[in-house]
Amino acid sequence: MRPLLASFIAVCCLACSSPTATASVTDALAADAASDGTGADTGATLECVAINQTLAGQTGILPGRACTAVVRLAVDTLAPDGWNFVCGAPKAVTETDARAAATAGLPTGTPGPGTLVSAASPTDVYVYRQGPTDFGSFSVVAAQSGLLVLGSYLGYSAAAKTYFPATWRAASELGVGCGTEEANVTTHVYDAAPDSFAATQAETDAAIAAVRATALWNAIVPMEVALVRLQFSVDGSSKATSKAQWYVILGAGLGG
Repeated sequence: MRPLLASFIAVCCLACSSPTATASVTDALAADAASDGTGADTGATLECVAINQTLAGQTGILPGRACTAVVRLAVDTLAPDGWNFVCGAPKAVTETDARAAATAGLPTGTPGPGTLVSAASPTDVYVYRQGPTDFGSFSVVAAQSGLLVLGSYLGYSAAAKTYFPATWRAASELGVGCGTEEANVTTHVYDAAPDSFAATQAETDAAIAAVRATALWNAIVPMEVALVRLQFSVDGSSKATSKAQWYVILGAGLGG
């Protein structure tokens, strides 16, 4: 283990256990960066530590809380361009519970939730799809809390448009470039984009890698990840395109 990585781990432990440790931790990181001959590493490492702590406090594993996050990826680059999360009391969520949550989240007049396309008793998310005739819906519910995580309209030969989350948090909060966790995860892909431009393994790998490179991955340490792929509109209208938008959904301790 490189000294800088060891210091990074020490910072995470000390910062969570002792509010008086900040100065000594800063000095240790500065000394470590100086020994590497790269003083610039210090600021970057401290920033990542701060972001990791913030995200862990918001979305990480804590008693009595189950959180699931969704990261939206940019269409052309697959870089994170927005995110959000939901947290609730952990509980045993049945398919009936999940369907009720998906139904309650539907905007007035939107059909659904439709067919369950995930496992009947998943350990990550329940996923429903109401295949559009003229229009339909796509719903994702966290299996740990029973809360709606992602909701989208689906249109026949038209672009999808998400209705939940209603707003997206800035991708800058995710600490892009701060990821260190490299453990393999179980991945489930739910593709609601047209078969004419089906997802490739390279895209799937790139979507996972994009979120793994953020501090959010460290904060949540997922065991399972759901990838959702929806058709994208270039101009914000319902016009169909040959592009798709990826959403990466991960939760704290899923499958554990």
